[in-house]
Amino acid sequence: MVKPPPRPNVIVEDIDALEARRLKTRGRKYGLRDLLTGRDPDDESQPAIYRRLFSFVKPFRSGLIAALSMSALAAAAKLGYVFILQRVLEPIMDQGAGRIAPVMSHLAAGVAHASAWGDPASTGRRIATHLAIARGMADASWQGVPAQRQLLLAAGGMVLLSLVEQANKYSQKLLMRSVSLDIVSTIRIALFDRLMTFSMRFFQSNHSGKLMSRLTNDLNNLGTMLVDVTVDFTTDFFTLIGALCYLWVQGGSVVLAGLAIAVMSFVPVQRISRRIRRKEGSNQSRMGTLFMSLSETLGSQKIVKAFNAEQFERERFRKVDLAYTDGRKQAAKLRARVEPVVEILGMLGVAMLVYFGGLQVIDGRWEKGSFFAIILLLVQAVAAMRRLGDTNSKLNAGLSSADRVATMLYSEPEIVDAPDAVAIDGLHTSLAFRGVSYDHDPDHPVLRDIDFELPKGHTLALVGPTGSGKSTLGDLIPRFFDVDAGAALIDGRDVRTITLASLRQQIAVVTQDTVLFRDTIAHNIAYGRPQTPMEDIVRAAKAANAHDFIMRMPEGYETEIGERGLKLSGGERQRVAIARALLKDAPILILDEATSALDTASEALVQDAINHLKAGRTTVVIAHRLSTIRDADLILVLERGRIRERGTHDELIAQRGLYAQMISVQHRE
Repeated sequence: MVKPPPRPNVIVEDIDALEARRLKTRGRKYGLRDLLTGRDPDDESQPAIYRRLFSFVKPFRSGLIAALSMSALAAAAKLGYVFILQRVLEPIMDQGAGRIAPVMSHLAAGVAHASAWGDPASTGRRIATHLAIARGMADASWQGVPAQRQLLLAAGGMVLLSLVEQANKYSQKLLMRSVSLDIVSTIRIALFDRLMTFSMRFFQSNHSGKLMSRLTNDLNNLGTMLVDVTVDFTTDFFTLIGALCYLWVQGGSVVLAGLAIAVMSFVPVQRISRRIRRKEGSNQSRMGTLFMSLSETLGSQKIVKAFNAEQFERERFRKVDLAYTDGRKQAAKLRARVEPVVEILGMLGVAMLVYFGGLQVIDGRWEKGSFFAIILLLVQAVAAMRRLGDTNSKLNAGLSSADRVATMLYSEPEIVDAPDAVAIDGLHTSLAFRGVSYDHDPDHPVLRDIDFELPKGHTLALVGPTGSGKSTLGDLIPRFFDVDAGAALIDGRDVRTITLASLRQQIAVVTQDTVLFRDTIAHNIAYGRPQTPMEDIVRAAKAANAHDFIMRMPEGYETEIGERGLKLSGGERQRVAIARALLKDAPILILDEATSALDTASEALVQDAINHLKAGRTTVVIAHRLSTIRDADLILVLERGRIRERGTHDELIAQRGLYAQMISVQHRE
């Protein structure tokens, strides 16, 4: 079977390096449209990516709609203050204490206002006439209330508006915090699911600290963005739109001339926000490095203390932390530019209106009350734009995290089932390699022209110098990697035509670097099979020579063994791993230097457990201690990725080649 060409969205390299390279290749300058819309002209796939991310929001759209409605209510409350100041307080001050304007004069003013629309023959003009008369009647009715009571009602109305606004904001933030947490949780689960499909090449290139940063810090930033955008951005947006509409009715083109300057403030704000987005992307990468440094150092304290390297680790962490802090300072400096830009340009708009609007008042074309209301509304509009600018910088910081999340979330796994893949139920005849070659990358060939056939129930031993490709050969059987040429075969069928789930179900692996989880001994033995009866767990532990030491533990099989099983000795960890492999009861067994790190006493116990494990199974042994493979049915001696010698122990000794030299060296040791 020929290896298919690589798919474009498969990631097998350092993900931070990939994103840094993408940033460097973006060289096109932004146009005005790009700045105003926030579109990245160098990444045409972004709209599609954001649409895919938005699919996670759809199940929670009812909460979002409710939050948007609450934003409109909050905006209405903000504008209500100005209405009270203009329509309530100003007439009170004009009429003096106890004076009441005649009702008919207000009605006449309403009709006169309506007549300004022209002949009321058309439907639109009739509606305008009725609205103007209704406004006049409302004004007249209000003027019938004593001035002192009007003041009391106005003051109470302002307090009520404040209560409504703040209660609304409190409820809205609670609602959006809950919705954002649900959305982030959904994305985090989907991202973790995607990570579980990635190949070993991806995990070899990307430290777990970098991936943890995306699963935690980036997703938290994304959740914060959702709250800020939905609550602050929409509230200020509705406030701005409402203010603009009211200003247009009151001041027309003069108002818009002043607002034009304020609106133009968003051009530099968008440019600054774009830089913030790129800088935050770099900062999140540094955060991943910080996580990586913490993970390595805190998980390796035995070595750190043994080599008296505490000061070295302090200095290393200090450099990483200072790099991250410096990046955060640069991003903060960019954010600090947003508010002055909006405030200065916005105030230019206000100043322009003060001058030209003041001329309108002097000429008698504007009422004094309307003029001051326009100024108040314009100031509020500028404040809304300032907050929008600040929210926009937060938005771009969140979008940088969204980019990083999407990079992984929408990447394709390297190792996948073929369209016509079939499930298998075991090994029936043989395991074989035919002309297999594999490279980690083109400059570093690992295996070349590997051929062998291992009948069912037989044992194959792989030996050779460090770096000769032994472990990689074992990794090709369960498709941790895919061959570049040739084929790995089970019962004559290419493993790439077998479903991954059924293929790996037939294989048990025990490695030198035993991987155990922070859980009980029982759960580690039954890993991946949580419903396993306890009697089966005990039976596997006894066969692995692990039962006796387990029963000496404080809580027996329910004893928690700490992070990576550090509460157990090396031999104990290895026997738990063998019990796990025994319980899986797979027909193919891969032993990757399973006893090389043990002392003589532990090795004897583990080797006895391995003999139980090998019984009746087709076994591939990757050996360092050659004394453990004398009985192997076939031994392959690898050197620089090629088979240098093959045969049984006695046959290879008789050849007096590389194998015989290795045996001689180990005997002298």
